Amino acid sequence: MPWASGEPNETPALQSEEEADPRSALVRVLKSGKRKVYRKDVEAKYGSTKPDVRRETLERPSAYHHYKEVNTHAPDVISHAELGEVNGTSAPDYRKLLRAVVNTPVGNAEANNYHARVEALLTALFYPSLIMPEMEHEIHEGRKGIDFTYTNNAKDWFFAFLARHKISAQYVFVECKNYG
Repeated sequence: MPWASGEPNETPALQSEEEADPRSALVRVLKSGKRKVYRKDVEAKYGSTKPDVRRETLERPSAYHHYKEVNTHAPDVISHAELGEVNGTSAPDYRKLLRAVVNTPVGNAEANNYHARVEALLTALFYPSLIMPEMEHEIHEGRKGIDFTYTNNAKDWFFAFLARHKISAQYVFVECKNYG
Protein backbone atom coordinates (compact mmCIF):
# COMPACT_ATOMS: atom_id res chain seq x y z
CA MET A 1 0.00 0.00 0.00
CA PRO A 2 1.50 3.28 -1.03
CA TRP A 3 0.35 4.94 2.18
CA ALA A 4 1.78 2.46 4.65
CA SER A 5 5.29 1.18 4.41
CA GLY A 6 5.02 -1.42 7.14
CA GLU A 7 7.95 0.00 9.05
CA PRO A 8 7.51 2.85 11.53
CA ASN A 9 10.51 4.99 10.51
CA GLU A 10 10.17 4.58 6.76
CA THR A 11 8.47 7.22 4.64
CA PRO A 12 5.51 5.79 2.70
CA ALA A 13 5.89 5.47 -1.07
CA LEU A 14 3.67 8.36 -2.19
CA GLN A 15 5.30 10.76 0.26
CA SER A 16 8.73 9.69 -1.00
CA GLU A 17 7.69 10.19 -4.63
CA GLU A 18 6.37 13.67 -3.89
CA GLU A 19 9.47 14.64 -1.89
CA ALA A 20 11.71 13.52 -4.77
CA ASP A 21 9.73 15.51 -7.36
CA PRO A 22 11.20 19.05 -7.58
CA ARG A 23 7.92 20.32 -9.11
CA SER A 24 5.59 18.83 -6.46
CA ALA A 25 3.13 21.27 -4.96
CA LEU A 26 2.92 19.08 -1.85
CA VAL A 27 6.52 19.70 -0.77
CA ARG A 28 6.99 22.13 2.08
CA VAL A 29 10.45 23.39 2.87
CA LEU A 30 11.09 23.58 6.60
CA LYS A 31 13.26 26.22 8.29
CA SER A 32 16.06 23.68 8.44
CA GLY A 33 15.88 23.38 4.63
CA LYS A 34 14.51 19.84 4.78
CA ARG A 35 11.80 18.98 2.23
CA LYS A 36 8.68 17.55 3.85
CA VAL A 37 5.43 16.12 2.50
CA TYR A 38 2.62 15.66 4.96
CA ARG A 39 0.44 12.56 4.89
CA LYS A 40 -2.80 14.57 4.99
CA ASP A 41 -1.72 16.40 1.82
CA VAL A 42 -0.97 13.08 0.09
CA GLU A 43 -4.38 11.74 1.09
CA ALA A 44 -6.06 14.92 -0.17
CA LYS A 45 -4.34 14.60 -3.56
CA TYR A 46 -4.59 10.83 -4.09
CA GLY A 47 -7.59 9.93 -1.93
CA SER A 48 -7.82 7.45 0.91
CA THR A 49 -10.72 5.15 0.08
CA LYS A 50 -10.26 1.49 -0.82
CA PRO A 51 -10.62 2.17 -4.57
CA ASP A 52 -8.03 4.97 -4.28
CA VAL A 53 -5.57 2.72 -2.47
CA ARG A 54 -6.18 -0.10 -4.98
CA ARG A 55 -5.60 2.25 -7.94
CA GLU A 56 -2.36 3.70 -6.55
CA THR A 57 -1.09 0.29 -5.46
CA LEU A 58 -1.62 -1.17 -8.92
CA GLU A 59 0.51 1.67 -10.30
CA ARG A 60 3.29 0.87 -7.79
CA PRO A 61 3.73 -2.92 -7.58
CA SER A 62 7.07 -2.59 -5.80
CA ALA A 63 5.39 -0.77 -2.90
CA TYR A 64 2.86 -3.58 -2.61
CA HIS A 65 5.53 -6.29 -2.68
CA HIS A 66 7.57 -4.44 -0.07
CA TYR A 67 4.51 -4.05 2.15
CA LYS A 68 3.69 -7.78 1.86
CA GLU A 69 7.29 -8.75 2.60
CA VAL A 70 7.50 -6.57 5.69
CA ASN A 71 4.08 -7.53 7.06
CA THR A 72 3.93 -11.27 6.42
CA HIS A 73 6.86 -12.28 8.58
CA ALA A 74 5.37 -13.00 11.98
CA PRO A 75 7.67 -12.58 14.93
CA ASP A 76 9.03 -15.76 16.46
CA VAL A 77 6.86 -17.16 19.20
CA ILE A 78 8.38 -17.52 22.62
CA SER A 79 8.77 -21.17 23.61
CA HIS A 80 7.49 -22.78 26.83
CA ALA A 81 11.07 -22.80 28.16
CA GLU A 82 11.63 -19.11 27.37
CA LEU A 83 8.24 -18.20 28.80
CA GLY A 84 9.06 -20.12 31.98
CA GLU A 85 12.42 -18.40 32.23
CA VAL A 86 10.81 -14.96 32.01
CA ASN A 87 8.08 -15.85 34.53
CA GLY A 88 10.29 -17.90 36.82
CA THR A 89 8.24 -21.05 36.19
CA SER A 90 9.07 -24.45 34.77
CA ALA A 91 7.90 -25.89 31.46
CA PRO A 92 4.52 -27.62 31.57
CA ASP A 93 4.43 -31.11 33.04
CA TYR A 94 2.02 -32.71 30.56
CA ARG A 95 1.70 -35.95 32.54
CA LYS A 96 0.78 -34.04 35.69
CA LEU A 97 -1.75 -31.93 33.78
CA LEU A 98 -3.31 -35.06 32.24
CA ARG A 99 -3.41 -36.85 35.62
CA ALA A 100 -5.25 -33.87 37.11
CA VAL A 101 -7.91 -34.14 34.39
CA VAL A 102 -8.25 -37.92 34.63
CA ASN A 103 -8.33 -37.92 38.46
CA THR A 104 -11.04 -35.27 38.74
CA PRO A 105 -14.14 -36.85 40.33
CA VAL A 106 -17.17 -36.95 38.05
CA GLY A 107 -20.31 -34.92 38.70
CA ASN A 108 -21.60 -31.37 38.88
CA ALA A 109 -19.75 -30.57 42.10
CA GLU A 110 -16.39 -30.89 40.31
CA ALA A 111 -17.46 -29.44 36.93
CA ASN A 112 -15.61 -26.12 37.39
CA ASN A 113 -12.41 -27.88 38.50
CA TYR A 114 -12.69 -30.25 35.54
CA HIS A 115 -13.09 -27.35 33.07
CA ALA A 116 -10.12 -25.51 34.57
CA ARG A 117 -7.93 -28.62 34.41
CA VAL A 118 -8.89 -29.44 30.81
CA GLU A 119 -8.23 -25.83 29.85
CA ALA A 120 -4.78 -25.93 31.50
CA LEU A 121 -3.90 -29.15 29.66
CA LEU A 122 -5.13 -27.96 26.25
CA THR A 123 -3.49 -24.55 26.66
CA ALA A 124 -0.14 -26.22 27.33
CA LEU A 125 -0.58 -28.73 24.50
CA PHE A 126 -1.70 -26.31 21.81
CA TYR A 127 0.42 -23.25 22.68
CA PRO A 128 1.27 -21.15 20.62
CA SER A 129 -1.37 -22.15 18.07
CA LEU A 130 -4.28 -21.58 20.43
CA ILE A 131 -4.02 -18.66 22.82
CA MET A 132 -6.07 -16.47 25.15
CA PRO A 133 -8.53 -19.02 26.53
CA GLU A 134 -11.81 -17.48 27.64
CA MET A 135 -13.76 -19.55 30.15
CA GLU A 136 -17.55 -19.73 29.94
CA HIS A 137 -17.94 -17.87 26.67
CA GLU A 138 -21.59 -16.77 26.59
CA ILE A 139 -23.71 -17.18 23.46
CA HIS A 140 -27.37 -16.59 22.60
CA GLU A 141 -27.55 -13.48 24.78
CA GLY A 142 -26.28 -15.35 27.82
CA ARG A 143 -28.81 -18.19 27.66
CA LYS A 144 -26.08 -20.69 26.76
CA GLY A 145 -22.36 -20.91 27.15
CA ILE A 146 -19.34 -22.59 25.63
CA ASP A 147 -16.97 -24.09 28.18
CA PHE A 148 -14.00 -22.19 26.77
CA THR A 149 -12.86 -20.47 23.62
CA TYR A 150 -9.36 -20.04 22.19
CA THR A 151 -8.10 -17.49 19.70
CA ASN A 152 -6.49 -19.26 16.75
CA ASN A 153 -2.94 -17.91 16.42
CA ALA A 154 -1.59 -20.80 14.35
CA LYS A 155 1.12 -20.21 11.77
CA ASP A 156 1.49 -23.86 10.83
CA TRP A 157 0.05 -27.34 11.39
CA PHE A 158 -3.64 -28.15 11.74
CA PHE A 159 -5.20 -24.85 12.82
CA ALA A 160 -3.30 -22.92 10.13
CA PHE A 161 -4.33 -25.59 7.60
CA LEU A 162 -7.96 -24.68 8.29
CA ALA A 163 -7.42 -21.03 7.40
CA ARG A 164 -5.47 -21.91 4.24
CA HIS A 165 -8.40 -24.03 3.10
CA LYS A 166 -10.98 -21.30 3.72
CA ILE A 167 -12.42 -22.96 6.82
CA SER A 168 -13.28 -20.20 9.25
CA ALA A 169 -11.45 -20.88 12.49
CA GLN A 170 -10.58 -17.55 14.05
CA TYR A 171 -11.78 -19.04 17.31
CA VAL A 172 -11.73 -22.64 18.51
CA PHE A 173 -14.57 -23.63 20.81
CA VAL A 174 -14.17 -26.38 23.39
CA GLU A 175 -16.90 -28.24 25.21
CA CYS A 176 -15.97 -30.75 27.89
CA LYS A 177 -18.30 -32.63 30.22
CA ASN A 178 -17.44 -34.27 33.49
CA TYR A 179 -19.90 -37.17 33.15
CA GLY A 180 -19.42 -40.62 34.63
